[in-house]
Amino acid sequence: MARAGGNDARLAFLMSQAEKYTYGVQWSEQDGEFIGLCAEFLSWLAKKDDEAFAGIKKLVREVAGDVVGNKEPLPVGTAPQDEVERRK
Repeated sequence: MARAGGNDARLAFLMSQAEKYTYGVQWSEQDGEFIGLCAEFLSWLAKKDDEAFAGIKKLVREVAGDVVGNKEPLPVGTAPQDEVERRK
Protein backbone atom coordinates (compact mmCIF):
# COMPACT_ATOMS: atom_id res chain seq x y z
CA MET A 1 0.00 0.00 0.00
CA ALA A 2 1.32 3.46 -0.87
CA ARG A 3 1.91 5.95 1.89
CA ALA A 4 0.59 9.48 1.65
CA GLY A 5 3.42 11.75 0.65
CA GLY A 6 4.14 15.14 2.18
CA ASN A 7 2.00 16.93 -0.38
CA ASP A 8 -0.93 14.53 0.14
CA ALA A 9 -0.77 14.97 3.90
CA ARG A 10 -0.53 18.73 3.53
CA LEU A 11 -3.52 18.81 1.19
CA ALA A 12 -5.56 16.66 3.58
CA PHE A 13 -4.66 18.98 6.45
CA LEU A 14 -5.61 22.12 4.49
CA MET A 15 -8.91 20.59 3.37
CA SER A 16 -9.79 19.66 6.95
CA GLN A 17 -8.91 23.17 8.13
CA ALA A 18 -10.95 24.76 5.32
CA GLU A 19 -14.07 22.98 6.58
CA LYS A 20 -13.81 24.88 9.89
CA TYR A 21 -14.47 28.24 8.29
CA THR A 22 -17.79 30.03 7.80
CA TYR A 23 -18.94 30.31 4.18
CA GLY A 24 -21.83 32.05 2.49
CA VAL A 25 -23.06 33.18 -0.91
CA GLN A 26 -25.00 36.34 -1.65
CA TRP A 27 -26.04 38.36 -4.68
CA SER A 28 -24.26 41.66 -5.35
CA GLU A 29 -26.35 44.22 -7.25
CA GLN A 30 -23.24 46.38 -7.62
CA ASP A 31 -21.21 43.61 -9.25
CA GLY A 32 -24.11 41.83 -10.95
CA GLU A 33 -22.70 38.53 -9.70
CA PHE A 34 -22.82 36.22 -6.74
CA ILE A 35 -20.20 36.68 -4.04
CA GLY A 36 -18.80 33.62 -2.31
CA LEU A 37 -17.73 34.70 1.17
CA CYS A 38 -15.49 33.28 3.85
CA ALA A 39 -15.81 35.21 7.11
CA GLU A 40 -12.24 34.45 8.11
CA PHE A 41 -10.62 35.14 4.74
CA LEU A 42 -11.85 36.69 1.49
CA SER A 43 -14.53 36.72 -1.19
CA TRP A 44 -14.97 35.33 -4.73
CA LEU A 45 -17.20 36.61 -7.55
CA ALA A 46 -19.00 34.30 -10.01
CA LYS A 47 -22.02 34.32 -12.32
CA LYS A 48 -23.69 31.36 -10.54
CA ASP A 49 -24.12 30.74 -6.83
CA ASP A 50 -22.60 27.24 -6.94
CA GLU A 51 -19.57 28.60 -8.78
CA ALA A 52 -19.16 31.31 -6.13
CA PHE A 53 -19.26 28.69 -3.38
CA ALA A 54 -16.79 26.37 -5.12
CA GLY A 55 -14.53 29.32 -5.95
CA ILE A 56 -14.30 30.63 -2.40
CA LYS A 57 -13.64 27.13 -1.02
CA LYS A 58 -10.80 26.62 -3.55
CA LEU A 59 -9.37 30.06 -2.84
CA VAL A 60 -9.39 29.45 0.93
CA ARG A 61 -7.47 26.18 0.45
CA GLU A 62 -4.91 27.96 -1.77
CA VAL A 63 -4.46 30.90 0.60
CA ALA A 64 -4.30 28.56 3.61
CA GLY A 65 -1.56 26.65 1.79
CA ASP A 66 0.42 29.86 1.34
CA VAL A 67 -0.10 30.80 5.00
CA VAL A 68 1.09 27.38 6.19
CA GLY A 69 3.97 27.46 3.71
CA ASN A 70 5.09 30.79 5.16
CA LYS A 71 4.87 29.30 8.67
CA GLU A 72 2.19 31.82 9.65
CA PRO A 73 -0.81 30.90 11.80
CA LEU A 74 -4.09 30.11 10.09
CA PRO A 75 -7.13 32.14 11.14
CA VAL A 76 -9.24 30.33 13.71
CA GLY A 77 -12.40 28.92 12.16
CA THR A 78 -15.66 30.29 13.54
CA ALA A 79 -18.06 27.71 12.08
CA PRO A 80 -20.02 25.93 14.83
CA GLN A 81 -18.65 22.41 15.36
CA ASP A 82 -22.02 20.77 14.61
CA GLU A 83 -22.06 22.54 11.23
CA VAL A 84 -18.51 21.33 10.48
CA GLU A 85 -19.54 17.74 11.28
CA ARG A 86 -22.68 18.03 9.10
CA ARG A 87 -20.59 19.04 6.07
CA LYS A 88 -18.53 15.82 6.17
